Amino acid sequence: MKKITLFIFLVASSICFAQEFPLNFTNSNQLLTAYGGAATSLVPDPTASTNQVLRVAGGSYEYDNAQLNLLTNYINLADDTNNSITFRVKPEADYGTRTHLLKFESRGTGVGLPATELQFTTSGTAWTTVTLNFPSGLGNYGLMVLFPDFGPNNFQVGNYLFDDFAGGTNIAPPPPPFVPTQAPIPSTPPAQVLKIYGDTGGFTTYWVSAYSFGGYENILDLDTGTAVNEAIKMNFATQGFGQGTNAVTNVSTYGYLNFSYYVQSGAANAGSLGHQFYFDLISRIGSTNTEAFYGIGPALITAGNPWEQVKKVIVFDSWQTVSIPLSDFVGFSPANFFQFKLGSSSDLRTKIAYFDNIYFSVNAGTLNTNNFNISKVKLYPNPTSNILNLESVGTIQNIAIFNVLGQEVMNKTTNESLLSLDVSGLNAGIYVIKTVIDGTVSSTKFIKE
Repeated sequence: MKKITLFIFLVASSICFAQEFPLNFTNSNQLLTAYGGAATSLVPDPTASTNQVLRVAGGSYEYDNAQLNLLTNYINLADDTNNSITFRVKPEADYGTRTHLLKFESRGTGVGLPATELQFTTSGTAWTTVTLNFPSGLGNYGLMVLFPDFGPNNFQVGNYLFDDFAGGTNIAPPPPPFVPTQAPIPSTPPAQVLKIYGDTGGFTTYWVSAYSFGGYENILDLDTGTAVNEAIKMNFATQGFGQGTNAVTNVSTYGYLNFSYYVQSGAANAGSLGHQFYFDLISRIGSTNTEAFYGIGPALITAGNPWEQVKKVIVFDSWQTVSIPLSDFVGFSPANFFQFKLGSSSDLRTKIAYFDNIYFSVNAGTLNTNNFNISKVKLYPNPTSNILNLESVGTIQNIAIFNVLGQEVMNKTTNESLLSLDVSGLNAGIYVIKTVIDGTVSSTKFIKE
């Protein structure tokens, strides 16, 4: 059975001490962090009291483990002539033969390197040197995970001493991934808008998709404060992304399609054919779909296939907001809007692009001069363990709470400017609370302890 550690890695990434190989546990900052009922400590070696070693006390849970983020230097296991890991281990009691696991995981956002792991066994109570020969074809890893007892439905409990982890080579961690600032906030009057995607602007009329196709790389909250301003991160080198409905939607009362995009300059973000991406509006009449493309790239292209043409010159390294007359989507039938798609003419075009604030509008969209979505509600205490108080200068008409998966966990209609919510039944974690105050929607984060 392979034990999944992604959910605990997200916590570990912010609280573990940075370390690197080799590990001899002479300093307190070499202590691994325990999860799943395990416990870790640095103790004297019972066979040599001047030597300090790592003690891992297993818990009675299937997923008990200890982790270390290798933030100072990753461990490089790509060299097949130097990717064996050695260490010493000593059970504190004779548990018979026990099975354990050492695992290395990548760190960072997006699609990471697959984890690599090997089992080992112990018996008796003497110090034993273990050598794990990892396979070829590996890479660089930033997280080490040690399972004191391992196996399907393994709830065994044991205490083990470890020392002298060595092997592989150290390599500098990759630079932090680029993250743009948040997109500018629309100020288009909500009465003129049909929103497709976005969480700012206070829009109240939504186009609700029934399904998605393709995929995005991530949804990122780019607001650095307590509010929420999410954007779609696309990787056109792998796939496009779209959504649709089962029945068509009449958008003929609207004159424009609006969206914001951010594309980073540089050769690393351009495929071998250079930059290009498009927004595709798809209409459906009877059983026939018609695609209408609006391309963006470094130079205008008016010939060739519609999905290869460029109607607007790309601007790099800052958020750009475009308002496109629906008449520019040649062949699109506004009375029969069916799907939209973000894509590129080839997987050899633009790689990473960010998108936000996708909506139809009666007139060309406008932007708020203030780029920050300031919430109109005050939350306290934050964090909270049971009662969350909300205070607003206006009238709070509706409250909806969402977990990190985007699932609505609470919804309440009210007509108060000051109220208290009982959140004691929620699991611990980060939540987004969306409020409608005097007709305006705003979002704020809070932490449930």
